[in-house]
Amino acid sequence: MDEAALDRLIEYASLLKQTRLRFNLISRRSLVGDNLWHQHLFDSLRAAPELVGRKLVDVGSGAGLPGIPLAIARDDLQVTLIERSARRCDFLRHAKMRLHLDGLEIEEADVRSTRLAGEFDCAVARGLAKPDEALVLLLPLVHEHGRVLLFVGRDEPGLEALQGERSLRLIRPRNDEK
Repeated sequence: MDEAALDRLIEYASLLKQTRLRFNLISRRSLVGDNLWHQHLFDSLRAAPELVGRKLVDVGSGAGLPGIPLAIARDDLQVTLIERSARRCDFLRHAKMRLHLDGLEIEEADVRSTRLAGEFDCAVARGLAKPDEALVLLLPLVHEHGRVLLFVGRDEPGLEALQGERSLRLIRPRNDEK
């Protein structure tokens, strides 16, 4: 990540802190020490090595995690954030403008009603639903050679069985994370 991207990531962190309460984005605990960086920003960036192609969709984006950090780190990406909460979409639009993320699109919709089937190289979700439910929501969004990235907990059993006909990557917490 270059210096300009790091500056934008710092600005994004500041924006999350400033607007946390107004938009109901992150917990108070996220602001203790380096939690915001470790639990949200660095964690989101762990998906970067698993990305394929240039068209990414982040479903249930909420505060823009992991989509915005990935868009900052990889300015070659075209990132679509799907979020059903109008208030959170207002934040996402504000963040897009403030961070000058021209390759970022915000879709205010429930993923079940979107018409974006098969349009993406990669789909990602972090905290959207149980992994098997999230997979059902994400698979239709990627083309036949696309990849689905799911952030999952360390102790979620049986997820490897979900890795069927499509390319699925599970992003688990690092060993030093709680």
